[in-house]
Parts: sequence; structure tokens; C-alpha cells
Amino acid sequence: MQRASSGQAQEADIAEQLSKLKEDLEYVRFFPKTEKYVSLFMGGDDTDIVDRRNGLRKQIKANLIAAAASGKDLEETGSEDDGLLDLSEDDFFLTGSSSDEADADDEWTDKSTREQASSTSGKAASGMSSDERTQKQSSARALMPPPRPSTNSFSSSINAKSRTLADGVTPEEAKQLRDEVLGMFYHAFDGYMEHAFPLDELKPQSCKGEDTLGGYALTLIDSLDTLALLGDRERFTASVEWIGKNLRFDINKTVSVFETTIRILGGLLSGHLIASDYATGMKMPSYDDEFLHLAEDLARRLLPAFDTPTGIPFGSVNLLHGVDENESKVTSTAGGGTLTLEFGVLSRLTNDPIFEEVTKNAVRGLWARRSKINLVGAHIDVFTGEWTQKDAGIGTSIDSFYEYLLKAYLLFGDEEYLFIFQEAYEAAMHYLFNDPWYVEVNMNSAALVWPLFNSLQAFWPGLQVLAGDIDPAIRTHAAFFSVWKRYGFTPEGFNLATLSVQQGQKSYPLRPELIESTYWLYKATRDPRYLDAGRDMVASLQYGARCTCGYCHISDVEFHKQEDHMESFFLAETVKYLWLLFDLAAGPDNLVENGPYKYIFSTEGHLLPVTPQISLVREHCSYLGAYCRSSNVRWESHTSDISTDSQETNGSRSYRGSGFTSIPSDSTFHKSTSVTGLIKVSIDHVMEFCPGLNHGQKFGISYVASVDTTQEDESSNQRDTAMVQSHSVVVISNADAKYSPSTVLNDHDNDQEPRRMMKCDLEGGPGFQPEAWKELWCSTWGSLCSEVLAIWHL
Repeated sequence: MQRASSGQAQEADIAEQLSKLKEDLEYVRFFPKTEKYVSLFMGGDDTDIVDRRNGLRKQIKANLIAAAASGKDLEETGSEDDGLLDLSEDDFFLTGSSSDEADADDEWTDKSTREQASSTSGKAASGMSSDERTQKQSSARALMPPPRPSTNSFSSSINAKSRTLADGVTPEEAKQLRDEVLGMFYHAFDGYMEHAFPLDELKPQSCKGEDTLGGYALTLIDSLDTLALLGDRERFTASVEWIGKNLRFDINKTVSVFETTIRILGGLLSGHLIASDYATGMKMPSYDDEFLHLAEDLARRLLPAFDTPTGIPFGSVNLLHGVDENESKVTSTAGGGTLTLEFGVLSRLTNDPIFEEVTKNAVRGLWARRSKINLVGAHIDVFTGEWTQKDAGIGTSIDSFYEYLLKAYLLFGDEEYLFIFQEAYEAAMHYLFNDPWYVEVNMNSAALVWPLFNSLQAFWPGLQVLAGDIDPAIRTHAAFFSVWKRYGFTPEGFNLATLSVQQGQKSYPLRPELIESTYWLYKATRDPRYLDAGRDMVASLQYGARCTCGYCHISDVEFHKQEDHMESFFLAETVKYLWLLFDLAAGPDNLVENGPYKYIFSTEGHLLPVTPQISLVREHCSYLGAYCRSSNVRWESHTSDISTDSQETNGSRSYRGSGFTSIPSDSTFHKSTSVTGLIKVSIDHVMEFCPGLNHGQKFGISYVASVDTTQEDESSNQRDTAMVQSHSVVVISNADAKYSPSTVLNDHDNDQEPRRMMKCDLEGGPGFQPEAWKELWCSTWGSLCSEVLAIWHL
């Protein structure tokens, strides 16, 4: 009897909590537009505020009852977006079909694990006992300053009265919200430093730490430029000094190439650029490029992952031993195409082009395998170049591939990235955009696969702002935010056909993407609706995600159930974009808005400045192809030759073939190392003389058709050589000639047609002179002539 009564009491408690949650959601969704907003979580025991809030609750209930009696739905607060979720009349979702190849496998993984999922070895184990871990944490914390006094803590921030108005956030209210976000950052950061440091991430409910990536103080490194942005010189300086003295990468850990690049490498580079520059206001006199040396060491340990026939990197690599012989050969498009910013910046800071070369070749390797309608799939085999998942979209597993195409152009001024982005963006808007939503389709047929909004898509409006396409960004952001308003957070997946949370995708792991787009749209439009949206996001995080030592994952957005984990990107991105949003409204006084440089945000939110050293390489060159400070290092573009011979020796791979140089696992590289393929010489003249050429014609990036494996000879499976249909293209310029010839592959012509050679005269007109081509080519390249002629299919 006692056990039964206990169970009944527990059920009653759960029912009471659900009832209260329902009332709270109604309070936020249907708050009267004519009243000043009174926050759910502010006021404490203040009788006036409690009475005011209770009165408003009664008013909202009365409004709901009246609306129900009249047979109408009560209009939601700020609902200019009403109807965005009503797709019942949309024939697209009623009649959409899926292809046989497009069976979605519900492989929706978190940002922090989507690359590690490709290999069982991708997750690093700490290998320490609890006593050793406690001792490590204690000794590390002893070297750090005490926690920052929380002058803007949650308890103090909630005493402000009626800060937000129904008709928008005023500058004074924006300052209060900015200070509240500041308190959010230090609640989480101090919780990490006190309870988890130097482990990777915080468990905010149990107030413990855990190693999730590599065991090298991940959250601290990821938070560095946020500390600088907030002007916290003391904590920034202490953190830089500790990392410079204690961080090492010569450890036997298998890590995600993608996550390690965007979180650790990006954090080190951003920290270095801030700590070494007087113009940032955070220059450290004692700093001696320790972060740059660490970044270079880490990047060289990641380079063996790029030693593949396609140039597309493995998903994981061991920092001490290179790529494991059992490593998965499948990686995501985002994992292979979201490395260019960090590696490119490192090349410019170290005068070593190897880092930029390998990541640019990875992008080329992915783009060369696009479909004939310029879409890319979600996962690809890095050896064969075959797409293993052909769902095309802008979300999970693909998202930041698009992002880094545009941002690499903005940061480096490399027009090849711009041309690829323009073609990729045009295809995405044509095949994936179902205004205002985005869906997933088969990359070859464009048949509908998945009418789903997933939370990683929410970065797209912000990217559109950078691209100058504002109108669709506004509509899409409004649609995405309507999902946030419905649940208080954005679930990982929201089904647009059933208008409900997708089964198995109910969590919200504190993602920043929608907040990031809110910041960019406010910066572009100064529309106060985005401040209102930011206010609602702060309220949701404070009320639903705040826990004892930080902020918790929400494992179920429908019931706001908390999970004991806090990703490092909460401090690197989520809080950063919220703070920037309100600081911009209050009158910006920060490094990004008022600093000496324009900044590009990496996909992890790290600050990469558009400085002459990084962005004006050509202006610093004494001659075409030279690097600004090193005349013996040539910056040349390369294209991958995919046909290779594979050999394995003692568990390490090397690939021999025309133009591919294997990357040794001991990372002993030279600045003159050529990693892939044939040199593509000076595209400038081609662009000057042939303005009508598309990207593939200008840069030699051709469409590579998929191999029909069903027609291959069975014996080919036993060969050691991985052969893929490919077309290595060389672009030649000849400023002295009347025209500047270039090889042109017809990317989307019928495969049975012969490959044609084209030339452009000064007016850009095409012509066909194969004999002239042979003569020019052989006189220029000599011994390479016969090899390239075999590719031409003349």
C-alpha cells in the first residue's frame, strides 16, 4: 500500500509539472500584445510582480476560453508569421514522392559527433582513474585565477522590472539583456573552470567534467575569443598562459578531424591573432607565438588524414600514429569541406602552403563529384569517390560545406571559392527551397526525400545575409523561429508533413545556428523583431536550460527535460551571438563592431580577422605566385589525380600515382611539398580573356560521373588499385598569344559525346583547334604531354 501511494504521489507530481509547463507555454505564446511583458523567471518574491503575473495568467486563460467559444484560435504574440506551419494546402507535401535511392536512414547526429560516428575509434577515451582525474583537475585549477565575481549573475539580472515591451526592445532594455547574457556566460564558464577544467567539457547537473574530444581543455580553448570579445583581459591572459605551458598534442588519441579543426585549431588561431596584436587591445607582452606553434603542430598531425586517392580526408586520425588501418573510408561532405578557413589562415601565418593546398583539394574533390544538377550528397567514400548517402540538403552532414565556400572567398579573396559557391547556391535555391522551408532531395533526380526542418539548417539565413540575399533569409528565419516559439527551443528535427517533432530528434543541444542568423539579420536590417526573438531565446535558455553549474542539453523539447551535458560551443557560439545581438542594439563597443579589422566567423564562431597578412596575399607578392614574405615558397593551385596505386606498409598507407605525393605519418613536411596533381598555372589570364566561362572551365573542376559498380569486373575487387573515372585538368595561360587557351570539359553534356578542346579569343568566342593545342601543350610541358593527351579523349 505504501509503495502504491508513493507511485500515485509521483504521478501526481508529474501531472502537476506538466500542467504548469502547459500554462507557462500559454503564457509566452499568447501574452497580450497590449501589455508590457513580465518575464516568467523574474521578480522572485516581489509581491507586485507576482500579482501582476498571476493577473496576466488569468487574462490569458480568459482570452483562450473566449477564442474557443467563438470557434477561432487565439492569435499568438508577435505572430506576423501565422500560417507558416500550415502546409495542409501545399500540394508539394501532399504529392511528394521519394526515390528508391533516397531511403533516409535517420542518421541525425549532433554537431559534436557527426564526424566521430564514422569510426568507432573516433571518440577518445580519457584513460584516467577517478583519483588521477581529480588530481589533474586540482593541479590545473591551482594555476588559474579564482572565478570571476559574478556581478551580472542570474539572481541580480532578474530583479529588473518590465524590461521588454510588446512593441520592441529599447536601447536601455538591450543593455539589460546584454548584461543578462554576460551573466549567462560566466555562470557556465565559472562552472566549467571550477568543476570540469582541465577536462574537455562540463556536466552541468552533476557539476563534474568529462573528456569528449581529446582531453585537452576543449571548453577553455573554445571560449578564448569570447573572453576577449567581452573584454575580460585577466581571464584571457591567464587562459593563454596556462594553455601555452600545458597543452601538448603528442598523445595517443584518435580524434575527429572536423571537430578538432573547428574547435581546437580554430580556437588556437583566433587566440593567437588576438594575443599577438596591439590593435585588438588584448596584446600580451609575454606572449611568444606559443599558440601558433601549437596550431602548426596540431595541423601537421591531422595531415595524414588527407592522404587519400580523392584528396577528401578521413573522418578521424590518431594524433600520434596517423590514420588507423581500420578507419572508416566514409566521411561527410561537411567533414571534408569545412576545413579551409582554419588551414588557410595557418598557411598564411606560417608561410607554408601545404595546409591550404590539402583543404582546397578536398573541396575540389567533393565538388568534382557533384551531380549533374550541381547538388552534393551527405556522405562519400574517400577512396572511391562514390556517394554512400545521396540525400542533398542544407542541414546535417552538408551545412558548413556551403558556409565555407562563401567565407573562404570573403577571407582569402580566392575567386574559385566564389564560383563554386555561386553554382552550389543557385542549385540549392532551385531544388531545395520550398519557400520558406528547405527540404532534402535525391542529389541526382531532385526527388523529394525528406520534408524535414532540422536545426542545423538554421544557419542558412545568416549565410544568405553574407551573400546579400536578404528577402528569402527573412522569410526562412520567420519560419524557423515559429518552431522555436512553438516548443521554446528548436528540436533536432521537425517534420513539415505532420507538423510535429520528428521521432528520435526531440533534443536541443544548445545549438547556436538560429541565434546566429538572428544576429546577422538584425545587423543587416535593424528590424526590432530580431531583438524580440533574441529576448525570447534568452528567456527559454534561462527558464528551461539553466541548471546548477551551467546550461543543460534539452533532451525533449516538448517536455523540457534536461540532460547532464554542455557542449563547448555553447560558450564559443550560442552565448557569443546573443551578446553581440544585444550589444549591437545598445550601441556596440566590442572588438567585432569597433575593432581594427573586419572579422569572419568560423563555423565554430571563432574570430578570423581580414588582415593584410591573411587576406591580401597577392598584394604582398613581389611576383605572380610568390608568397609575401618568402620568395622560395610558391603558392600554386593543384588538382587531384584520382587514379592511384595503393600500397600498405606496416599499417601506414601511401599512394603512388601521377602527381600524388604521400604524406608521411611523422609529419615531416617541407614548404615545397606538392601534395596533389598537376599544376594549374595562373588562372588570371583565362578569366581576363574568357569572361564567359563557367567555374569548371576557368578552374578546371570537371563533373565526375559516378562509377557503375554493377558493371565492373568481379576481379577488380581483388586489385590493390583504387580506380575512379576522373579528369585532371590543367589550365594554361599565354599572355603573349592572341588567345589564352584552356582545356574545357563539358560538365553536363551527354557522357557519350567526345570531350572537346576549346580556346577563347579576346572577345571570348570558342573555337576548336586540337592540333594547335597539342603543339602548345607539348612545347610547354614536354614529358607530361603523352599523359595528359590520354585524358583528352580526342
